[in-house]
Parts: sequence; C-alpha cells; structure tokens
Amino acid sequence: PWGTGADATYVGIDLNAKYALSNAFGKTGWFDPFLFVGGGENWVGTENGLGFNVGAGINAWFNDHVGLNVSGAYKKVNTPVDFEMISYFFIGA
Repeated sequence: PWGTGADATYVGIDLNAKYALSNAFGKTGWFDPFLFVGGGENWVGTENGLGFNVGAGINAWFNDHVGLNVSGAYKKVNTPVDFEMISYFFIGA
C-alpha cells in the first residue's frame, strides 16, 4: 500500500510555531501577517525521518468570525528517500 518512487505514499505529522507580524505592520484589525517554523515526523513509502518546515502567510478578517488564511511553506524531509516540497494553502472560515 505504501508504493515506491513517484507512487510512494507520503504521511507527515508536523508542529509549527507561528510569529505574528501584526505589530510590524500596525494593528489594522483585518490584516494579520505571520511567519512560522517547525518540524515533524514524516513517512515516505516505508521509510521515515524528520522534516523541517518554514513559511509565511496572512489572515485577512472580514468580520470578527469570518476570515481567509493564505500561507505558503517550504518543507525538507530527511529520509533515505529525501525530498523537498513547496505548498500553498487558501482556507476560508
């Protein structure tokens, strides 16, 4: 079920620390930029190893309860099947 090569299954469990840049841009109440860094355990096929994440993003608030999160991240995974990836997220709530 795990596959090999380009067909290998990838699973990652990560924990990131986020630093808010709101003070640097002034507290607008609707625009909250942030940076994050973290790591976690990753499985590629049947191999596992540690990964490192770094990224940035923004939270744009439309009101007190509804917003949009946009972020991008770079991830490096250290397993016998080393790989790097870039990911982007667009989340509305």
